[in-house]
Amino acid sequence: MDRLLNQFKGSLVKGVVFLYGKASITNTTGVVASYSGRGIASIARTGAGEYTITLEDKCVDLLNCDVSVVSATPVDLVPQIASYDVVSAKTIVVNLLAAAVPTDSAQDIELLISIALKISSAN
Repeated sequence: MDRLLNQFKGSLVKGVVFLYGKASITNTTGVVASYSGRGIASIARTGAGEYTITLEDKCVDLLNCDVSVVSATPVDLVPQIASYDVVSAKTIVVNLLAAAVPTDSAQDIELLISIALKISSAN
């Protein structure tokens, strides 16, 4: 990752970067209507209730990824990180599960995303 990064987020681990993003998902079709987030190249629906987050840069490792579902009315969807490859493919796959099955939302939702990445092999 060759970028100018903001400093001084307290971390005992060297070479960590934090990315934050959001995606607006259209009801029933599950289409990503819009997304934002520096360091995130794209967020796309890749199957029913399945979304692939593609990063702009390759990294050494994924340390953490939190996804929250925001909705005006209650939804019974649980985000799960299904797989990731931040080293070569630069992707994180998130499933929205209802009763352990990837499922599209019945209404418009927003996904809030927080990602912690290791960008250096330094200890």
